[in-house]
Amino acid sequence: MAAWIEFWIESILFGSSKRNYTLMFLGLALIVVGQGVRTIAMCTCGSNFSHVVKEVNEDGHKLVTNGIYSILRHPAYFGWFYWSIGTQLFLCNPICTIFYTWVTHLSMYFMFSLLTSSRIHIGKLVLLFRSYPTRRIVITARVPHSIRRIHE
Repeated sequence: MAAWIEFWIESILFGSSKRNYTLMFLGLALIVVGQGVRTIAMCTCGSNFSHVVKEVNEDGHKLVTNGIYSILRHPAYFGWFYWSIGTQLFLCNPICTIFYTWVTHLSMYFMFSLLTSSRIHIGKLVLLFRSYPTRRIVITARVPHSIRRIHE
């Protein structure tokens, strides 16, 4: 809602000068890349993907380390982060671009903190997670300041 309010108020006040085609192209590129990576991540996980953090291992659930997960530890978060910023760049919304970046970054930081602090409850997935090659921590989600070494 805030994005649309900003867009229309700035469009009325600034008219065509609000349109910056370079920013719009960059925003569209981020939207396409972000959504593409997120969709590939969901497809790679198949039935293992959920929008809800699981604290108890379900039968048949496994840690996915192939496909896009061999490159990015959290490709769905990567995609969401850049998609959300891209939407605001595409609309040429300077205020919401900053706000969305801040909110998305904070929410991801708290999500990763929650995952780290609750890993004791995850059961045997912890063993799988620890066996996930540590070199991937360096390339993790490619989101600024999102993850530090979460399992050492």
